[in-house]
Amino acid sequence: MKNDNLISVIVPIYNVCNYLKKCLDSLVLQAYVNIEVILIDDGSTDNSGAICDEFAKLDNRIIVVYQENKGLSNARNAGINIAKGEYITFVDVNDVLDENYIMYLYNACIDNNVKISMCRKDEFISSDELLTIKSDNYSGAIFDSKELQKWVYTKNRSLVIYSWNKLYYRSVLDNLRFPEGKVFEDSYFTSRVLDTVDKVFFVDNVLYHYRQVPNGLSKNVNGEKFVDLIWCLEESKKYYCEKKADELYRLVLLYILKKCLEAYIIIKREYAHDEKNSRVIEYLKEKYKEDYMEMREKKLFNGFFERVKYNWGVYV
Repeated sequence: MKNDNLISVIVPIYNVCNYLKKCLDSLVLQAYVNIEVILIDDGSTDNSGAICDEFAKLDNRIIVVYQENKGLSNARNAGINIAKGEYITFVDVNDVLDENYIMYLYNACIDNNVKISMCRKDEFISSDELLTIKSDNYSGAIFDSKELQKWVYTKNRSLVIYSWNKLYYRSVLDNLRFPEGKVFEDSYFTSRVLDTVDKVFFVDNVLYHYRQVPNGLSKNVNGEKFVDLIWCLEESKKYYCEKKADELYRLVLLYILKKCLEAYIIIKREYAHDEKNSRVIEYLKEKYKEDYMEMREKKLFNGFFERVKYNWGVYV
């Protein structure tokens, strides 16, 4: 095992005392021991801060930072700013790591000379039950980062979109931060961080155990916040346009059309009587028409049938 480099683990925390101990247990019991665990308490009002302090007293690798509630992106950025590690990984506090998570991802970077590695995830099917396949050694393959960027906007999105389940060489984050005040921040972040490297090692092992909870820093999405999703995607569209990455530009435009339609249907069904969301509906309709016409004028649709598939959305 290669225990040469310090690895920073950044964990934003907000009112999750029910899951916090299990998350922290999985961190302090990592097989790779040369880590610093940066806990950013983002203004919690429950017992989370006391639990963090308790763990910090028992393990000097744990650093606790308290701040006013500023949101998930700000908390992650605060962690990046003080991290001392040669590598950085993000963990959501609801989740649990396999004991080999850091070791396998780190070895994958070193053995394959890459600056980003990533692994498979699974999800809790109940409060404590997981569907997990254990493995004694990591396995996987090197992927071209441009191919993975395409996955962000296609059917393989769930494999790559998250900022967690990855290990980053510090330098790839030097000029990159999460967009503050926005939800769906991972969409913005991941498309850009993948563009900083040529290749990524995908560890074909389930090492990250994801738990979806109704509250927390990244939940409570309502109709109005769909605007943030479209904003993140529009920023990616501009980014790829400036980079002259034509295929990625086309894919993100198609994805915007798809998400506008999905958001429109959800809001009409669940939030239609809210005046604020009526304005969101109008925004989605205008954005859809704008981007549809852009694709049509630039002849970016992949043939007649793809154009027809999205044409009906112009008239909703």
